[in-house]
Amino acid sequence: MEVGHNIFPGIEIQKLENHTATFLMGCSGRSLPPNGKYTPQDTHLSYLSAGFLVIVSNLWEVTDNDIDRFGKANLDA
Repeated sequence: MEVGHNIFPGIEIQKLENHTATFLMGCSGRSLPPNGKYTPQDTHLSYLSAGFLVIVSNLWEVTDNDIDRFGKANLDA
């Protein structure tokens, strides 16, 4: 199973020009784990540093089925 940053890495996100609201829905949470003395790195930080103003994502681990239903319900609304 591929994860988002393997398909669309941060360097490509930095090249985007259309800074619309972004939905990052997946089974991995978006909370930043401690990274010792190093700066945290994650997909949502790439979007924020590229100038995107709104990132919608989950902050906890969820199952694939749950996040699929949640994402669909939000997009349908």
